Amino acid sequence: MPKAEREHREIPDDYTDSDKYKKEKRDGWNRQREQFMFDEFVGHIDGAMSSLLVCGAEHIEGLQQLLITAGHEVTFEDVTKADWFESPCPI
Repeated sequence: MPKAEREHREIPDDYTDSDKYKKEKRDGWNRQREQFMFDEFVGHIDGAMSSLLVCGAEHIEGLQQLLITAGHEVTFEDVTKADWFESPCPI
């Protein structure tokens, strides 16, 4: 979600700060961001037989639910769970 859109929705730049914001608030902001990602994605696939959506691991479940609810067949892979994945920071 572009910064201007986050500002319009009053989502602060540091919205992931768990010390500053309660989980419920952060989850609400993430749902807004996922809905935005979903709307943008679906608006661009225009009847495609297949498509690829790349997102952060914390958005897989939310986006998967939105896509399934909209009638799309969904296959996903969380690369953070792959044996070869090495995170530069804790997930």
